[in-house]
Amino acid sequence: MLLSFPPGWNLKAPIGTMLVRVDVVMNTRPGAGGYAAIFEAADQKETVLLRGGIPDTNTEHMMKTLGVRIAEEIQGNRAVILTRSQVMYASLSTIFKPYKLIRLLGHSPLAVSDATRHAHVMAERALCRGEASEERLMMARFEPSREDFHNNQDTQTAHAALQKLIDTVGVSDLKSKNVQKAVQDVLDTTEEEVVAFHRDAIRKCTANDIPKPTREKEN
Repeated sequence: MLLSFPPGWNLKAPIGTMLVRVDVVMNTRPGAGGYAAIFEAADQKETVLLRGGIPDTNTEHMMKTLGVRIAEEIQGNRAVILTRSQVMYASLSTIFKPYKLIRLLGHSPLAVSDATRHAHVMAERALCRGEASEERLMMARFEPSREDFHNNQDTQTAHAALQKLIDTVGVSDLKSKNVQKAVQDVLDTTEEEVVAFHRDAIRKCTANDIPKPTREKEN
């Protein structure tokens, strides 16, 4: 079912600003893990996919590895990042705190579902091969006129809403709490509108990746 997700949303982010959708998936914790980051920008004709896997790792190390790879790819550009969960959002917020041009915009399993799929593939590959691997791939964007684009628009509602937000707010406003809340409200609402089996498929392949905080850790 995860293979039905499109490889790119074709969101038109402002010139010089990248939209990045990221995820980390663990097969076991600790154990084999994978990460993926998908980069889209208005001034890039192709979508960039960074993905990698490590056979013996933990969630914290995978998060840091993902953070380094994202920073290397972004270089001097502005970037807004979407994650899958609140826990991942918080972890990456800490990692990217020194970077003034990187903003975390929200979290939604639906919004980053294709990144989840690629991260899961790399975790499985690392487990089977017993060795680390990394890839940087260039993917052609989906053309709206093509049949396969329309057949994969489970994410169409979120796509349209996020595009409207990107079009109507300035880049400097992306750090505004009101704008971030509006984005999260859009993502949360869309999650409820999507068929349940897509979310169930994502949950099955990500069951072991992010540890939930315990009361002891909270205290």
